[in-house]
Amino acid sequence: MTKLTEDIKIQKIALLIACASALQILESLIPHPIPGVRLGLANMITVVALVNLGFKASLEIAILRTIISSFIMGTFLSPTFILSFSGAVTSTIVMGIIFRLSTLNRKVYFSLVGISLMGAFTHNIVQISLVYLLLIKHKGIFLLLPWLGISAVVMGWITGLVASQVCRKLETISVRKDLEELVGITSAPFSSRNYVQSDSSIHLLHPILKISFVFILAVAVLILNNFIVYSIILIFLIIVIQISRIPILNIFSRIRKLSVFLFFSFIIPVLLSRNGEILVDLGFLQITQEGLLMGFTFVFRIVLLMLSATLMMMTTSPEELASGLKKLLSPFEIIGVSGDRVSTIITASISYIPDSLKRVHHFIKLQKFSGKTFRRLIPALSDLIVVLYQQADEQTEETRKNIEI
Repeated sequence: MTKLTEDIKIQKIALLIACASALQILESLIPHPIPGVRLGLANMITVVALVNLGFKASLEIAILRTIISSFIMGTFLSPTFILSFSGAVTSTIVMGIIFRLSTLNRKVYFSLVGISLMGAFTHNIVQISLVYLLLIKHKGIFLLLPWLGISAVVMGWITGLVASQVCRKLETISVRKDLEELVGITSAPFSSRNYVQSDSSIHLLHPILKISFVFILAVAVLILNNFIVYSIILIFLIIVIQISRIPILNIFSRIRKLSVFLFFSFIIPVLLSRNGEILVDLGFLQITQEGLLMGFTFVFRIVLLMLSATLMMMTTSPEELASGLKKLLSPFEIIGVSGDRVSTIITASISYIPDSLKRVHHFIKLQKFSGKTFRRLIPALSDLIVVLYQQADEQTEETRKNIEI
C-alpha cells in the first residue's frame, strides 16, 4: 500500500470514527432508566464499516470511537469507559468472525440483523460480567440479565435493519442533496466543556504521568477492598483537586451522570444480601449489615474511579491525551500497533467531530418520536448514516484529487 493510499484510508477511518463518536456522544444525553440498555447508534457505523471496509477497519473504528468519545465526555478510564470499551471490542470481534464465516460458508449464513443480534448479546454479556468481576461483586447483578437480553434483541434488530438499509442505499444512491434536506445538515455547533484551561501544576504535568496515575489508581481501587484505603485515596484526590484549582463541586457534579448506575450498585446488595447481622426485618424484606457495607463499598469504588478519571479529563486536553497515548503505545510497535497511526487518527477525528455533531444533533432535535415518526425511525436513521458515510467518502475523494493535482 502506497503512502498516499494509506493516508487516504486513515482520513476515511478518522471521519467514520468522528461520525460514530458523534452518535455515541449524543446518545449519552438520552436518559437510560436501566443500566446497560442503550440503542447503540454508534454500532451502526461499525456494522456498515465491517461490510464495506473489512474487519480490521471496523475494529479500529470500534476501539478508537470509544476512546475519543470518552475524551470528549470526560469519562476516559472511568468505569463507564471500561465497560463501553470492552463491550465494543468483544462484540466487534464476534461480529467479524460470524461475518467471515457467513461469507465463506453459506451453511452458517447470518444476515446483518443476525450478526448485529449476536454482537448486541455479546456486548451486554461482557458488560454485566465485568460489572460483576470489577465493580458490583454480588450475584444479584445478574437479575438484570432478562432486561439486557430483551434490549439486545430489540437494539440488535434495529441496528441490523438500519445497517442493511444503509448498505443497500450506498449501492444505489447517487444524489446526496435530498438526504441532506431530510436530516437537516445546518445547525448550531455542539461543543465539549470538559477540559478546563489553567496553569496549575496538575495541568502542567505530562499526560503520560496522568494517564499512568489514573490507571494505577484504578487497579488499586479494584484490587483493594478496604474503606480505610478508599478514604485515604479520596483525601488524596481532594487535595489534588484543590491544587488543580478546579471547583470541587464541578467535578462531583459529573458523578450525577452515573446516578442510576450508583443506585443499582447500592440497592442490589442491600436488598439481596442475607449474610450478617439483620438490621431491618419486614418479613418480605431483610436488610443486613453486610448488605449495607457491600452497597457502600461498591458506590465508594465507582465514585473514586469517576473522580480520578474526571480530574484527568478536566486538566488534560484531548490533543495532549492523544500525544500521551502515542508515546504509551510506542513499545507495542513490535507487534504492529503504530502509535503514530493511532495519534494521527485520534487527532484527525477530533477535528472532524464538530461537523458530525452538527448533523447528528440537528437530526435528533427534529425527531419528536410521535407514533408516525417512530414508525419511520429505522429509515430515518439509515438516511442519517448514509449521509455521514457519504460525507466521509466525498471528503477522502476530494483529498485524493487534491494530492494528485
